[in-house]
Amino acid sequence: LLSETYDFETKRVVWMFGYGSLISPDSPPHGLSEDQKKQIIPYWLKKQAGYRRVWNYRHGPVGINAFGLEKVPQGKDGAMNIAGCIYPMDYEKASDLFSFREEGYELLLMDADYFEPMHPDYTLPRGTGYLWMCGEPIKNPVEGISDSDLSCKRHNPTADSPILQSYLDTVLEGALRFSTAGRGHVDGMNFAAAILLSTAGWNYPWYNDRLLAGRPWSYLPNYELIDGLLSTCPASRDAFIHRYRTAMESVSSKIPMFEQEMRATKRWADKFYFTAPVRPPSEFTSDTSLSEDLDDSSLTSPLIASDDDDFEENHHTVHDLTRYEF
Repeated sequence: LLSETYDFETKRVVWMFGYGSLISPDSPPHGLSEDQKKQIIPYWLKKQAGYRRVWNYRHGPVGINAFGLEKVPQGKDGAMNIAGCIYPMDYEKASDLFSFREEGYELLLMDADYFEPMHPDYTLPRGTGYLWMCGEPIKNPVEGISDSDLSCKRHNPTADSPILQSYLDTVLEGALRFSTAGRGHVDGMNFAAAILLSTAGWNYPWYNDRLLAGRPWSYLPNYELIDGLLSTCPASRDAFIHRYRTAMESVSSKIPMFEQEMRATKRWADKFYFTAPVRPPSEFTSDTSLSEDLDDSSLTSPLIASDDDDFEENHHTVHDLTRYEF
C-alpha cells in the first residue's frame, strides 16, 4: 500500500500526523478503513519545523489537559523532534475530524520535507506534498474574551484541568504495541520513550485517575512499564514524583522513596533516553554508527546487578522494570 505513488485526485485521501491520543490503536480517528488502520506508522516531525509538544490544550467543560503544539519564535531555542504517527484518511473524514474530535486546534498543513520515518522500510508514499495535523490550540477566538473563558482552548494544566494519567496511558499503550520483525517488543518501548522525551512542560498538576489506581494491574498490565518510563524519563521524572493520587492529594509520604529511586536510575536513564532508539536517525553524523551510540550499559536496566557501586545498592524498585529487556 505504501509503495503506491500518492494521488489525491484518484483516492481523495490525505495524510495526517497524530502526536497524542490519535497514536493509540484504541483511539483512532473515526472513519479509518481497515487498510488505513494498517498504515499507522511511527514518524518524526523534525525540529526544523519550529514546534515543540507541550501540555496546552484545555477542554474546560470536561476538565482535561492534552497535548498540543507550541510555535517556537524564529531564532529562539526550544524546537524539538516530535515523535508521533502518520496515517492516511479520507478527505471528508479528515475535515470532520477537525470539526468535532479535534475541535479547538488550529488545522496545520505541514510540508512533507519536515517529516522523517522512524524505520526506513515504512515511509510516506512518493508524491505526498504535505500532511494535516493539529497545530496550536485556539486562543481567544473572539476579541475581548479572556483565557478564563471556556471557549479558549490554549491553556496550561491547572487543578481543574490537570494532566490525566488515563490520557497518558492511552498514548503510551498505543506506542507499546508497535514492533518490527527482528527487533521485538523493545521497539514499542523505544517509541514510548521517544514520545515522553519529545514532550515539554510537565510541571503542572498531574492526576492519577486510573480506574482502581491502587491496584492498576487489575486492568492495565503494562502499568509498571508505563510508570517506569515516566519516572525515569528526564523530561517527566521530576513531575512524576509529585503526581496526585485519586483524591487529588500529594503522596507526600512516598516522595522520599520516589526521589531515592530517581537518583538510583538517573545514570541509566540519561543514557537510554539520549541514545539512538529514541532520536531520529538524522540526528547522527554519517560516521557515527549505532553501535557507537549504544553501548551495553545503555541497554541494561540499572535494577539488574551491576559493578557500579551506585547501582549495586539500589537494584530494587517500586516499578519492577527487570522483567523488560531495556
